[in-house]
Formats: sequence, C-alpha cells, structure tokens
Amino acid sequence: MKKILFFLLFVCCCSAGVSLAQEQGMSYGELLRLYFTVVGQQVPSSSQKPLLKYSNLTPASPLYPLLQNAVANGAFPNLTTALPLEKPALESDLALLLKYNFKKQIVFQAGKPLTFDVLKQQLQEALQTPALPKEEKAEPTPTISDQQKQTIAKEVLSLLRKNFSQKEKIAEHDAPSYDELSTYVDKLGEPYTKYYTPRNGKLFTDALQGGFVGIGLYLEQKGRELPVVVKLIENSPAQKAGIKVGDILLAADGKPYESYHDFDAFILALQGKVGTSVSIMVKRDQSQLTYDLTREKIELPLLKSRKKGNACYLQISSFDKGIQKKFLREKEEFGSCSVLYFDLRGNPGGIVDEVVAILENFIAKDQPIISILSSEGKEVYPSKVASTAPTVPMVMIMDEKTASAAEIFAGVLKHYYPGKVSLVGTTSYGKGSVQEVVQFQDNSVLKYTVALRYVADQEDSLNGKGLKPDLILRDDPKTPQDEVLTALGID
Repeated sequence: MKKILFFLLFVCCCSAGVSLAQEQGMSYGELLRLYFTVVGQQVPSSSQKPLLKYSNLTPASPLYPLLQNAVANGAFPNLTTALPLEKPALESDLALLLKYNFKKQIVFQAGKPLTFDVLKQQLQEALQTPALPKEEKAEPTPTISDQQKQTIAKEVLSLLRKNFSQKEKIAEHDAPSYDELSTYVDKLGEPYTKYYTPRNGKLFTDALQGGFVGIGLYLEQKGRELPVVVKLIENSPAQKAGIKVGDILLAADGKPYESYHDFDAFILALQGKVGTSVSIMVKRDQSQLTYDLTREKIELPLLKSRKKGNACYLQISSFDKGIQKKFLREKEEFGSCSVLYFDLRGNPGGIVDEVVAILENFIAKDQPIISILSSEGKEVYPSKVASTAPTVPMVMIMDEKTASAAEIFAGVLKHYYPGKVSLVGTTSYGKGSVQEVVQFQDNSVLKYTVALRYVADQEDSLNGKGLKPDLILRDDPKTPQDEVLTALGID
C-alpha cells in the first residue's frame, strides 16, 4: 500500500508543475514541495496552524500550506529568515529532512546536487523501513517513584526559600510539582538560576568536572535572537569542518533552536560523549549549510604567553584548576618586563580560589581581595600572603565576554593600583553573583544564585554593570588580524 501511495504522489507532484528527469537536479523549493507532499503531515485545525515567519513565503504560495502543516507537526523549523528556494538542492538538504522526520541517516557527498532519482529512492526507503540513527544509546535516567519526585520538588523549593538571593520572588503558597520545576525556576527571572532535567543535569555536572565534550565553538545570544558563533576553538571539530565566526545556528540534530527549552538546553544538546555525532544547521549569508560533526574531548589551553622585546603578554582563557601554578611559572620565565599585558577576552571566569591565589602575589597581606554578601551577611576574604606592589604597568584587555573570576582579577588590580593598571577593550560582562549547584537522586540539578560578589571591600557589585574600559578598542572577528593587539603594538 505504501509503494502504491508513494508512486501516485510522485506522479501527482510532477503533473502539478514539477517536471523532473531521473538524473535532473532541482531547486531547494522544489525539494520541499515534493518532500512534504509525499511524506504528508497530519493536518492541524485552523486554530493550530502557525503563521510562517519566512520572509519570502506568502499564504498564496503552493508551498505555504505544506510547510505550515510541517511546522505544526514539528517536522520543519519556523524561522525569521528567507528560505533559499531558488538555490540548487543538495543531497545534504535531503539528509537533514530525513533525519528530522525519520531519524534516518544517509551517506552523502558534501556539495553534491540532489537528483530526482536519489530523492525518490531515499523517500521510498524511509516510508517503508525508517532507520535508526547510528548513535550511542543515551544513559538511562534513574527510575524514581512518585513519592521521590514529590521529595525532589519540596527540596528544590526549600533550598530556594532558604538560600536564594532573591527569595522575595517566592510566594508563600508556591508549591511546584516535579514536572513544573523547570518552568517554575525560569519564571523567577534570575539569569543564573536554572533547574536542569535529569539528562541535562548529567551533562552539566560532567562539564563542571572537566568532562567537557563537544564540537568546540563559542556561541552568543542577544535577547531572543538565534545564537551566533563568536569564536572557534583551535583544531576542534567545528573549526576542522569549516564552520565560521558569524554563522547563525538554526538547528541541532534536526531539531530547530526554537524548540529547545532555552539557550542552555541548546548548548547542552551540542555536548555529549566522545565519538558520538551531532548534526547542526547554520545560516551563512543567504545559504543554509549542514554539518555532521563527531564530538571530541575539548582541551582548552588555560594560558598562552609570548614576549615582544620587554613587553610580556599573557592570554588567560579561564581561571580553572591549575592556572595559578601555570601563571607563576610563566611569570618567572619572563624575567624582566617593561609592561605586562593580560588578555582576558572571552574568559568566562572559573574557580574563585585560583584567581584569589594569583592576586595574592600582588595584594598586601590582610588587604581584602573579594567580599561575599549572602543572606547570612557579608564575608571578606583577605590576602594571606606577604607580597609587594607591581613595579611595571599592567594592561587588562577585556571584552563583553570577560566575566566572573576574570572580572575579579582585573577589578581588584585596578582597585588597588589605579595609576599602574589600565583597562582596555570593551565593557566586561558584569557577573558578580555566586551560584550553588545541587544534584538530586534522579541526576537533575538546581543551579541557583546565593550571593553577590564584590571587588575588595567596594560597596557596589559589578553584577549587571561590568568593568568600564579606560580605552575602548574592538577586534573585528571577520578579519584575520587582531585589531586590538595591533593597536597596542603587541601583535
């Protein structure tokens, strides 16, 4: 019956105005029209039909109702962009559609035009015997009883009532159920407070323990816009595949970005186990490109250094475990320096103890390095090491992704030595809060803000404000040179 229906539909499509020879190519618009006519979708009621966001599709287009049904059934994304309807369809375009709808993976040659014959063959196979993706089975989520679910929901609410920095947002009669926890925590409106479901919670805690496995790119999202690639890790799967800075992420594994719970959930979807695959779709200019990537363990170099004349340059990517020892070793190897440059661009922070240990080499004993204000009061963390003030100028290079512990490093040195320390670049991120992470028996995780962090003993937190540069300098990521380092004379 499926065979008969398949051929009848193909005949109808061709007689309706799409006339194709077996080996003839087709446009992307023709592919979509043929594909969704043959595959078919459950037709939603009028009230459930979405308004398509594609700028070059109108309700008068024959393709409009087909994609409208597909979007309603979760079989195609609904994005604010123009569909590349006139571009030649590629085998990779069909591969993404098949993975989207049938969890079927096909081997295709990158950049190879799609022919009617290949489309017909692949759709016939998909409609008869849909294949499963060749991926490692996900780890089973621990089975818990209804009673245990109720206990977890109560524990989450109890922790928030006791320690959350904005506990006034929690109403007296709030009692979210287990299934409502993610939505409930999101509605608190605190950007660093999240509840992760069991699967995402396991990925999150693995990353915290140094198990970061992914494809090696940094994404940025502004408001509700789609995430954009802002940096690629050297020799990562993403860089080797040809993904570029400025690419816009549309989907992962056939699932459009808009269908994910939030930005964090999308990031976690890109992570996984070493050797497993993930397919991503990006928009570059007016083209949509698909990449099949294999996840790898991503090793981030904590520190890179070089010396140009007597100018000493240190690029610190994060303040994670071991950075203090690396910093002291590099500083000793430098010998004498006329100026110290610290490149903190893209540094998301790290372990507070590590940055405090580094700062103790510059801050006199008993002088406050940071202060923490929680519901239990304000606690000051002073330097415990006898040290001397820096004798040479220090330049902190920042951008809008310089955050948390990196802001402490730059902010504390600027606070104590304003005449010797210069801040250059752009205003830093402005993360001055402290989070606690709690994992429950089902692997779900609550990450919630418990305190505000202050530079030294200052009255105002950097939270939401960031550090303002003394000199504004910007790099253009689309050019091969680093305009900031060029301007400073250390490129």
